[in-house]
Amino acid sequence: SGVATYDLPGGSGNLVWYFQPGPFNLDHTMTVLDSTPNTGFFVSFAFLETIEADVQPAFAYHNDLGFGTGSLRFVGANEVLNDDWRAPVPVAGEPEFPGVDLGGESSIANVNGNPAIAYHDAVNHRLLYVRASDPQGSTWNAPLPAVVVSEAGVEELGSSPGLTTLQDGRPAVFYERKADAFGVTQLMFKVASDANGNGWYPAATQIALSVNPNSRISADKGPDASPAVAYCLPASAGGDCYVSQISSVDGTGLASYADWIACTQPGVNYKNPSLAFIGGRAAVSAYEETNQDLVFNIRW
Repeated sequence: SGVATYDLPGGSGNLVWYFQPGPFNLDHTMTVLDSTPNTGFFVSFAFLETIEADVQPAFAYHNDLGFGTGSLRFVGANEVLNDDWRAPVPVAGEPEFPGVDLGGESSIANVNGNPAIAYHDAVNHRLLYVRASDPQGSTWNAPLPAVVVSEAGVEELGSSPGLTTLQDGRPAVFYERKADAFGVTQLMFKVASDANGNGWYPAATQIALSVNPNSRISADKGPDASPAVAYCLPASAGGDCYVSQISSVDGTGLASYADWIACTQPGVNYKNPSLAFIGGRAAVSAYEETNQDLVFNIRW
């Protein structure tokens, strides 16, 4: 097992990888994946297929450039058991220039054989999508706007993205839509019109009318390869944690879905859920804010 995280091994802040080689081996190794100072914030993880048809971990993450600016980077493994990693690759926002903050919130997935990333543009308040031109993520195509602020009364689009794919392989993304009139944050779902994500349908599906703006979402795929997302309601709406799963998408990109409560207690608020499917059943862990506990629940 392993985990990538921001750490301070040399005092400057780097993206590091902690790896435990086996369940009965209590020792672990630490590898600095990106030695650039102040990099490794907001890590997003996916398993990607290598040239040898093996599956290896890869990460998208934020590089803090200071003064409110930042860039998006990518790094992947050649062979994680041998601690063999490729060099980090700048994806967007480099070389540095003022006024840009990209990738502070990102989500990575395997799209049609190549890594792809949905990420938030915090300056222009939009969601961008970019896909690598090769399976190893060595080079990347130009980013495309998947969601752009074009609606009156909307101040932010594309925060807290959750990139996934439909059953037919097309990329799709969950994201937050923040309306400034009443401070409401909605959960939305949008679908690409082709297998690589070169085009996106204008229409988007509202999954939840109001979600906790201070909580992240978590996307995964069910046993039938249908996208699903875990999210939390604001305290004013009960603070419960929900899971919604896409059942179908029509020819305009609009989706049908089913949802259910994953975590609920009277007077208790949840946030920052993590969704996974275990034996075909949805499982959620979340921070229980009221009592400051980590909770877990699985759907029977």
